[in-house]
Amino acid sequence: MTEVRPPYDDEVDLFELFETLWRGKWLISALVAISVLSGFVYLQLAQPKFEVSVSFAVKLYSVSAQQTCGGKVFCIELMEDLESNWNLTDKNSKLALSTEVPLSVKTYDDVFDKLSQTITNQIYNEALDEVTLIKTELNDALMNTERAATNILNARRIIKAIDSGQKAISFGSVAIKKTSPKVPLVLALSILLGGMIGVVFVLVNNSIRKRKESASKV
Repeated sequence: MTEVRPPYDDEVDLFELFETLWRGKWLISALVAISVLSGFVYLQLAQPKFEVSVSFAVKLYSVSAQQTCGGKVFCIELMEDLESNWNLTDKNSKLALSTEVPLSVKTYDDVFDKLSQTITNQIYNEALDEVTLIKTELNDALMNTERAATNILNARRIIKAIDSGQKAISFGSVAIKKTSPKVPLVLALSILLGGMIGVVFVLVNNSIRKRKESASKV
C-alpha cells in the first residue's frame, strides 16, 4: 500500500511575516540606532578628503605654441608652473586637486594670480625675443617669407594685447568641495545595514523558537 504524504507547504504567509517583524520592531530599531551611531563615529574619525577646482581660459598663446601645436593648452606649460599634483579635467578647461588639507580660497587665488602673471610674462618675453630675432638675425630673403611675416605679426599682436592689460590666461573662482566621507551616503547605508541585520536576526530567532516549540510537542 502506497503511503500518502501531506504536501509540503512552502508558501510564505505575509501576514505572519509582518506580525513577526512587528513584534521585533524594538530590536530592529535598536540595531538601526547602533548602526547609525557607528556610522556617526566613523564620520568623526575618518580623515576627510577635499577637491579643489578652478576653471581657466587661455586668452593668448605664445608664438612657439602657435607654430608647434596650434595653440593647445599643453603648449603654455601650465602644469609645469604648478607646484602641486593638479590635474586637467573637463576637456582641459579646469584644474583639480585632491587633498586632505586644503588651503584657504584666498591662498589659492593668490597662487593662480601669480601663475597667470608668470605665464603672461613668459609669453610676452618670448614675443619680444621673436621680434628682435627676426629683425636682427634674418636676412632680407628670409624676412620676406610667409613664416617670418606670420611670426612677427603674431608676436606684435601678443605684445600689443599684453601692453593693453590682457592676461595670457585667466582663472575663475576657486571651489573647495568635500568629497569623502559623504555624510548622507554613510548614514543611509548605516540605516539600511542596521535594518537588514535587525530583520534577519528577528526572523532567525523566530524560526528557532518555532522549531523548539515543534520539537517540544513531539
